[in-house]
Amino acid sequence: MRRATARAVAAVALALAGGFAAAETYRIDAQAAARAADGVVLGEFFSEIVSASGYASIRELAYGDAIRDGRYFAPEGLFDVLLPPLGSGRIDVYRAVTGRRRDGTVAVAHVRFRDQAGWLATVVATRIPDGYPRDARLLDEVERSQRALHSHLDAPAYQARRIEGPLGPALEVIVRNRIADPFFPYAAAKVADTSALESLSVNRFIVRGEVLLETGMVIPRPDGMSEAAFVAFAQSASDQFLSGLGRR
Repeated sequence: MRRATARAVAAVALALAGGFAAAETYRIDAQAAARAADGVVLGEFFSEIVSASGYASIRELAYGDAIRDGRYFAPEGLFDVLLPPLGSGRIDVYRAVTGRRRDGTVAVAHVRFRDQAGWLATVVATRIPDGYPRDARLLDEVERSQRALHSHLDAPAYQARRIEGPLGPALEVIVRNRIADPFFPYAAAKVADTSALESLSVNRFIVRGEVLLETGMVIPRPDGMSEAAFVAFAQSASDQFLSGLGRR
């Protein structure tokens, strides 16, 4: 726990050192992400089969093929990602599933990580169907769909903006007081009934070749942290998670 706390404090210091000027960008530091993920303990590995809608479970892979050396590998090389350093330093992997087309190829793959401290992190990779742009223009459609999904939320509870970084243009969606429910990130956000800032979700969408990548995190506010520092901390944590992605 002391290691996780120290890591969180270091992340806050890094975010504040960069100031809010960094809020318009995202940063990629794969070495820092690897250092942060070192020592993360994998708790349990879950998976589910949703056969009615054409999903196939990650159980098709041997356990050792899905997670090796602290890194999760999605089927067919859609992405790989470091196990994220969440709040407690011990994480569970759950709902690692793939959706397949009728011809058997993977159309979407996602994995979700959680821990006992209330953190939740996810990666969703979707092969872009024919007829859709395979560049930043696709983010216009993503932004419209996200706005429709969260139409029950007004600013400042819901914020969306374009940001830039080493992997190209991205859409960032932030929801205040989001609850880490089992349907994140697909369902409309459920938010806590409070005026105080208790949690933030940070989702980033990036187009990489034929794949739309989404990283998402739900982060509880650490005790004693100011709202401004927490926003910077959440964005820095999202940067770090994004830095652990492979298949770039």
